[in-house]
Amino acid sequence: MKESIHINGIILAGGKSSRMGTTKGLLDLNGKPFISHCIAALQPLVKDLYIVSDDPVYDRFHCTRVKDIFKDAGPVGGLYAGLSASNSAYNIVLSCDVPFINSAILTNLVRAIHENFDVIQVQCEGRTHPLIAIYQKNCAPHFQKALLSGERRLRIALEGLRLKTIVLDPDWAPLVRNINTQNDYDTIKNEIEH
Repeated sequence: MKESIHINGIILAGGKSSRMGTTKGLLDLNGKPFISHCIAALQPLVKDLYIVSDDPVYDRFHCTRVKDIFKDAGPVGGLYAGLSASNSAYNIVLSCDVPFINSAILTNLVRAIHENFDVIQVQCEGRTHPLIAIYQKNCAPHFQKALLSGERRLRIALEGLRLKTIVLDPDWAPLVRNINTQNDYDTIKNEIEH
């Protein structure tokens, strides 16, 4: 990988947060919203930052906000919108619900960049994380085709792309976990307070 490579960051924050019941990206962790933690992890590694969301509440984070092209289409729709907007061949993509993510994990992805791979994702404790990953911009037409066919499941939409998986040490599992539900959120708050 060339050190001078231009990489952008894309944070997917357009979900309905139906399992959480509130906007996940704005949940507080150590005095900062989740999305601020994601931005902080991305900033040392990327040139431009995009937040994919139709909600103007995210404008205060001074990133380029990208609206969904396919409405209510989940992460596949978010990926398509973000990749379509990006001006970089390589893009680090995060969901907004991974507030413990750090630059060290993302650096592992950046080091693995190679033109032979469309997607480079992390795996920890046997679980892959396609929303902690690098996507080539040229994946956008692939996702558009999936969306036009009605496919909304990311794991299915990834089929046919050249995928590489970086296996992380199990000790890093807490850093890549998704906070999806109120119970998840209560658990991490309890861990921090005690």
